[in-house]
Amino acid sequence: MRPLFEEGRGPFRWTSLVGDPNDIYKLDDVLLTLFERNARLVRWIKNAHQYVKFQGLPARVVYLGYGERALFGKVVSEMVRKGELSGPIWFGRDHLDSGSVASPFRETEGMLDGSDAIGDWAVLNYALNTAAGATWTCFHHGGGVGIGYAIHAGFGMVVDGTELAEEKALKVFTVDPGSGVVRHAHAGYPKSLMVAREKGIRIPIIDKLENKSARVIEEAYREGRISKFTYDRVKKDLQEYEERKKNYRTPFNT
Repeated sequence: MRPLFEEGRGPFRWTSLVGDPNDIYKLDDVLLTLFERNARLVRWIKNAHQYVKFQGLPARVVYLGYGERALFGKVVSEMVRKGELSGPIWFGRDHLDSGSVASPFRETEGMLDGSDAIGDWAVLNYALNTAAGATWTCFHHGGGVGIGYAIHAGFGMVVDGTELAEEKALKVFTVDPGSGVVRHAHAGYPKSLMVAREKGIRIPIIDKLENKSARVIEEAYREGRISKFTYDRVKKDLQEYEERKKNYRTPFNT
């Protein structure tokens, strides 16, 4: 899961508020068109059609990352506005996501810089989604590990085809996964630094975080906080990041 979180990718979900299964199938087709190169997503959608039955309001969940959620959300908003869908679509996500949770025994266990229990990021995620205009936001604790052992933020976003709802949705679908990229970049993960640089996520101290990354990787392994497998993975990511930086043609984060 950690490599997915590092790039702002997590379980993004939606449902038809009028209960029309055909709306979900139409959106499945949109996914297969927009993200046809994502083999895992394509395989999941095809398997979901075959094995997953709707319960209650028809819904779907797909792992989408930074940029992908906003792109998909805009297309959905346009479809609702044009009457191509039967009614409004509700969006949300699991509390198990890139930047919405502090859970030192699960999602944030074994962070490179030892920030497993830092709760500020979950609070910031909650505040960002509220300011961005989510239909509702919530803050809770205990998910998956027991009361008192984790805190996490959630949101709901109703896309009804209006320009205002679309504007709010695009902001929420950007800052929500974006906060996850920033959270992992601050912890020293090279992949997150790469995503931030290449997708224009502005991190004022990103130069310092680059220097921090190499240091905390070695410290985490030396102190036994990460496995040899994780050490090798993030070292490889760091090498890739340093190599890709040589080919960037535009100023970072401008």
